Amino acid sequence: MSTLVKISVARRGNVVVSLLRLEVQLRVIFASVACCWYFTRASDWMTSMERRRLS
Repeated sequence: MSTLVKISVARRGNVVVSLLRLEVQLRVIFASVACCWYFTRASDWMTSMERRRLS
C-alpha cells in the first residue's frame, strides 16, 4: 500500500513539473509571437508614416 502511495505522489510531482515546464514554454512562445506581431505592426506603421511624409 505504501509503495502505491509513493508512486502516485512521485507521478503527481512529475506531472506538476511537466505542467510548469509547459507553462513556461507557452509563455516564451506567446512572448515571441507577441514581439513579432508588435514589430511587424510597428514597421507597417512606420512605413505608412514615411509614405505620408514623402507624398
